Amino acid sequence: MKAILVIDKPECCTSCLLSFFNRKWFCIKTNKDINITDRYHIPEWCPLKMLPELKTPAGSDVFNDYVRGYNEAIEEIMK
Repeated sequence: MKAILVIDKPECCTSCLLSFFNRKWFCIKTNKDINITDRYHIPEWCPLKMLPELKTPAGSDVFNDYVRGYNEAIEEIMK
């Protein structure tokens, strides 16, 4: 079973809800120590991902139904 936690994406590791400082910065999600140079930006290995953008309907009705369902799912997550 999977779940989604929707949070505002932090600007850096030090402002992330999934990290803490105990003599050095640590990422709870990945069980990784955060390098002192990585803590002021988001490293590539960060597990947080941005929500995808909404799609613009175009083309056939079948494709538009897909796009409508896709957009409704994204909008439901954003609530």
